[in-house]
Amino acid sequence: MKKIFVLAYPENSGSIVYLDSYSNKYIARGGTLAWRINNPGLLRSHSRVSRKNGAIGSSGPYSIFATADQGLSALSDWLSLKSWHRSKVKAVAKYYQSNNSKKFIE
Repeated sequence: MKKIFVLAYPENSGSIVYLDSYSNKYIARGGTLAWRINNPGLLRSHSRVSRKNGAIGSSGPYSIFATADQGLSALSDWLSLKSWHRSKVKAVAKYYQSNNSKKFIE
């Protein structure tokens, strides 16, 4: 049976707590932040794309998705937006690393 996570939140020491529909807790710890929050694009929380793709929480400025597939779908939707579709790499780099976009591009 596939677990359905309905809520997630950060816990101290960089762990993410996921709750399923029965209030069982699952902890994601270690790995990268993107892995722990099922958000490979580190999409911002409360964005239209995050809401559309079913974000179940946030960790700092980033959305938490219930599954890696949801996070990947959200990233695909975000990259398909007209505002990014024709953007240069530099614009995307500024989104992710506004204070060090040159290093991000490298």
